[in-house]
Amino acid sequence: MHHRYVEERLDLAERAASDMGVVLNRLSIGEALSYERWTFARHMVRVFSFLFVVGLLLYGVYRAGCTPGGLLTPPKDGQCTVNDLNSHRVLMQIGVPAVIVVCVFWLQSARKGENIARCSRPLYRLLDLLCASAIVASANTGRYTEAVRLSMKVSELRLPLRNFAHDAASEFRSRQVLREELIEHLDRVDTTFAEAADQLVADREAAARRLAALASTAANSIAAGKFASVLPEGDLAAKAVLEPDRLDGRRLGRACLWAVLAVIASSALLSPLGAPVELLLPLATLAFIVLVYVLLAFWYGLGEATRLTKSIASFFSSTPQP
Repeated sequence: MHHRYVEERLDLAERAASDMGVVLNRLSIGEALSYERWTFARHMVRVFSFLFVVGLLLYGVYRAGCTPGGLLTPPKDGQCTVNDLNSHRVLMQIGVPAVIVVCVFWLQSARKGENIARCSRPLYRLLDLLCASAIVASANTGRYTEAVRLSMKVSELRLPLRNFAHDAASEFRSRQVLREELIEHLDRVDTTFAEAADQLVADREAAARRLAALASTAANSIAAGKFASVLPEGDLAAKAVLEPDRLDGRRLGRACLWAVLAVIASSALLSPLGAPVELLLPLATLAFIVLVYVLLAFWYGLGEATRLTKSIASFFSSTPQP
């Protein structure tokens, strides 16, 4: 399924490249998008590790609540036992559906070609951009809406490029100098794409051809492992012009969404155990703040997590962030 999905995407991109007169290295891109067996397994290990920690926390709360004087309603003898917990039945009720869900998600990820190396993830976006450019540049397209869609695809490329800088630096075990260089280079790459997209208003065909050339060059470079030279210096914008507030907003929104889901799930599991609202509410608030910071630190590093959380505090206090 994965191979078929990649081949279909490459067929479309190769036809678009042929129509636009640009070179697309299908062999190297196909190798970069090849199936990685352990990608999904590593993701599931992280998910189940998180669920294990949550389950251990719930078990500890339940045992503590079942002792005399605890917050929950204890059994008649005042102590929790294995029979009271019904661990085997709960394991079967939760474990079997969990295995089925994991299998479904694995098949879905294979069907959509998601099990690839982290540094290859921007390639799908670049191939989509190349195909969209060919549609706009074709003589049969006269509607401006296709140009609008192309401009939106350029905007959607920004976050994958930003994440790509961190992924490439992490793969080479660098945390400072290389990461800063990659971020600066890819910021200029993003600005180059944005400047080319701005020309769609004046000349759609010329701008589309420019975007197609940039997309094919960037895809070939990433597939070949040229992470520090995604675009040649002659094609790059002189200075990166980004919207950091929008990037920060997306990061914060993503972290807040996952934190809210985790807090809601934990509260839903704790409520049937009899935990009072007076306890759940402050715990949920504290857990939300901690989870947001932990997620930001896990995804972007401690320095970036601290900066983003300070930006939230400065927003609510109306204090300008230096």
